[in-house]
Amino acid sequence: SGGPFHGRIHVTWSSRSGASSEIFASFSDNGGTSWSSPRRVNDVVTGDQFFQWMAVDEAGTAFVCWQDRRNDPQNRSDEGYASASFDGGQTWVANWRASESQNNPGSSGFIGDYNALDARRGRGFATWVDFRNGNQDFYTAAVQTDLEFSPTTLSAASGGTVELPIKAGPARAGQSYLLVASLAGTSTNGTPIGGATFFLNLDPLVSATAANPN
Repeated sequence: SGGPFHGRIHVTWSSRSGASSEIFASFSDNGGTSWSSPRRVNDVVTGDQFFQWMAVDEAGTAFVCWQDRRNDPQNRSDEGYASASFDGGQTWVANWRASESQNNPGSSGFIGDYNALDARRGRGFATWVDFRNGNQDFYTAAVQTDLEFSPTTLSAASGGTVELPIKAGPARAGQSYLLVASLAGTSTNGTPIGGATFFLNLDPLVSATAANPN
């Protein structure tokens, strides 16, 4: 990446720690001669975590995805989980689930052939083997770390309503947001703001806090 951790090498692996398998990560700044102390990526140690993949986007944000059995007391069915590090692998954010349902592999003795991860522009794109249809299928999902909204321009007829979808990733949870909207044609003389003149009325409509991701 061209970010602040350019040149840093990351590695991730699964290892049995106590009663379950966990996901760990480490990094090197000297070409692999020495490595940082391992950091545990999964934030719950219930059940097994395994089949991990890692990717780094162009800003240096590191992503890891894996299969996770934390939600099955029998430690059999798994789900796709992910996490991200914004400080070069020093710490990892609270995990979020990438898949919508648990997957029981049944009698299949070989899974994981389609697990992978790529990253770009604050998003990790995770893929995994999914058994929700009774056989091995290939599923993917984007795991998001930053704030995004769309569309950037909204319009409605008089008396109508509009919706503004906002997605806030784990890095933005708990932050406050102020929604500012413009009402077209209500100020023909313009409104001066910060040395510029806007020919619209700017109205702060609501202040909200994103308590949880998305």
